[in-house]
Amino acid sequence: MKTPANGAKVASHDLFSAVYSVLVEKAGAIESYRRDFIYHHAESKQPCDEWRFQGKLGFGGKYWRRYNQVSCYYEDFTPEREAIIKKTNAGLSLLNKQI
Repeated sequence: MKTPANGAKVASHDLFSAVYSVLVEKAGAIESYRRDFIYHHAESKQPCDEWRFQGKLGFGGKYWRRYNQVSCYYEDFTPEREAIIKKTNAGLSLLNKQI
């Protein structure tokens, strides 16, 4: 990984493709946004810190690069979404050592 001027680590295309696969599988992220997600996390000179993927977590469904976790808006939080967040974060935790 290389570190740009803002201090964020730039990881590989394959790694963020794997992250997005978890978002699609567990949280219903929109598949057609995969390329943009990968670009903004692995290829951009200023990588994203957060990404609004929406899916099953509603408009506030976000991926947080720093924590390699997802969340949703507090007002959208339900027991169903809590379960989705837990499953998604468990899947993402398998990639934590690589982020």
